[in-house]
Amino acid sequence: MKKILATYLLSLLGFFNLRAADIDVTADISADTTWSASNTYILKDYIFVEPGATLTIEAGTTIKADVGTADSAPALIVTQGAKIHAAGTAANPIVFTSVSDTGSNLGKDDKGLWGGLIILGNAPINSNGGSNADNTPLTNTIEGVPTTSGISGKSIPASYAQYGGTNAADDSGVLQYVSIRHGGAEIGSGNEINGLTLGGVGNGTTMDHIEIFANKDDGIEFFGGSVNAKYLTVAYVGDDSFDIDEGYNGHLQFLLSLQDENSNRAFEWDGSTESDDKAADTSTLPDYSAPVISNVTAIGIGKDGTSSHEDNNIGLEIRDNAGGQVWNSIFTEFAKSIMDVEATSSSKGTQSSTDSSVYGSQALMQNGVLVFKGNLFYNGGHSDGNTASGTAKVTRHALNYLLPVITTLLCIRSYRFRNCRWKPGVNAWSAHPRSGSPAPLRR
Repeated sequence: MKKILATYLLSLLGFFNLRAADIDVTADISADTTWSASNTYILKDYIFVEPGATLTIEAGTTIKADVGTADSAPALIVTQGAKIHAAGTAANPIVFTSVSDTGSNLGKDDKGLWGGLIILGNAPINSNGGSNADNTPLTNTIEGVPTTSGISGKSIPASYAQYGGTNAADDSGVLQYVSIRHGGAEIGSGNEINGLTLGGVGNGTTMDHIEIFANKDDGIEFFGGSVNAKYLTVAYVGDDSFDIDEGYNGHLQFLLSLQDENSNRAFEWDGSTESDDKAADTSTLPDYSAPVISNVTAIGIGKDGTSSHEDNNIGLEIRDNAGGQVWNSIFTEFAKSIMDVEATSSSKGTQSSTDSSVYGSQALMQNGVLVFKGNLFYNGGHSDGNTASGTAKVTRHALNYLLPVITTLLCIRSYRFRNCRWKPGVNAWSAHPRSGSPAPLRR
């Protein structure tokens, strides 16, 4: 009997050893593929999901990447025409992290250990990279992808880094309950990988419950497109929590941004690109980005804090001819300012309909294209931007409603979210344009 039991246990052990394995991923994905939660997948290179292929990742799967820098940092890239179906659950999220992550050894200062997740779609963008050349539909090349892998030496086709098109409803798949940790390798100056990079991703894509933790560059960056997303958390990144460019016009709801002294802005919000501001001549989109953003809680480094970035921590930096809407949100404890709204030169910005001397995002605010309703701005810094007094001036012009001043925000300022019991009255909020009814703040 003992011999039979021992044989059975050895067989069972062998079965589990076969089922649970570390699988090296070295080749691009050219056909429909499923990654099982029974295994851990190790990204060994720049791995591309090729056009026509779908990568399905089961709930509870862990994907790790080799440690690398510059053009030797592994990343997963979903190309135009490909799909990713990563539907985790609250109990079994999908985790992207570094091979150095053993579960408890890495913290918020462990950044840039690998690349990140990049998804490229066929939805419209309003820039082709600073050129007004005839390029219909507008396309661009995503940042963070080299022309040659520094790991394997393989040549990366230019089309694998392209995004943008004509289909606003383009479907790149599903991302739900996904955590992306410790990424953000820098390929070169100004060419970094964000935790999650979205280039021309359409609103046929499903995206919710996404967490970015300790990324070296931005948390999530939207390069044009129209994807809608909700329940997004970005914590302790090395640059901006959320970055908006190239005419992005989707809806974002229920966002949380937590920052420390190594962080930059909660939102960097551009109309087109940082170099050209306005849309290219052939763009079918407006000159400006036009997202609708609601129910944000953004907490900076502290009103008296000091950031390692020259901008020294801003809640909302709205510039380069950016437009859009912010509803029913809280921005607090930013060292430089709660909000900076830029005026651009006449050659780069939209002109105000009420003051011919004003161009850019300030003009868009006067024109009713840049709108703020039902927000609370509390404990902004004292520097040379639109600071506490400047922000108040902007607020009076931009807000239809403002929450009553709440002097006790200890639950927020101390990051003790679970202890918050803040239930503002419905009449303190503005009706959200999509639903026509208030969207209550979720803690």
